[in-house]
Amino acid sequence: GVRLEPHERFVGLVLRPNREAVWVVPALEAEAVRESGLAAIVYRDGEDPVQALAQAFFGPPAALFVEKSVLSLARAEALQGRFPGLRFLDATPAVVRLRRKKDAAERERLRAAAALADAVLAEVLPAIRPGMTERAAAALLEARARARGAEGLGFPPIVLTGRRTALPHGVPGEV
Repeated sequence: GVRLEPHERFVGLVLRPNREAVWVVPALEAEAVRESGLAAIVYRDGEDPVQALAQAFFGPPAALFVEKSVLSLARAEALQGRFPGLRFLDATPAVVRLRRKKDAAERERLRAAAALADAVLAEVLPAIRPGMTERAAAALLEARARARGAEGLGFPPIVLTGRRTALPHGVPGEV
C-alpha cells in the first residue's frame, strides 16, 4: 500500500527480527510512508542515507537483500564501508513475484486506468489536425485525461510525428 517515487534516492525497507517493518526514505517520500501507518527513518537531501539505514538495524547486518539492478556500486561500497563483511543477496526474483501479484482492488484500478486511457485516445485522436505540434497534441492528451478524472500520467506523453516516430522515448517538440 505504499507508492514511492525514489528515482535516484535510496529507499529501503528493513524487516527487523521482531517483525516490525521500518522504511528508510528520503524526506520527499516520508508522507507516503506515514500515511500507510508504517514506521520511517527519514533523511534529507545532502544527508547520508547509509547513516539513516544504520539507525534501522538493532546490530550490524550480516546480509542485505537488494534489487541488484538498482543498487549502484557507489552505494554498495558505502554500505560495505559502514558494515564490513556485509554480503548482498539479490531480492529481485522475490520483488518481481510480489509486483506481479495483484489483488482484486489492484486489478480493478488497472482496468479503470485502461478504460480511461482508451476513452482519452478515442477523444483525442480525431482532434489531432495537420499543423498541430507534437507538444500541443501531448498537452491535449494530458488535459483530456485530467478532465476525465486522472490525477496525472504515469510518465509524460510521447507524441511524435514523421521520422521522429522512430524515437521510442522521444520528447514532443514544436514539430
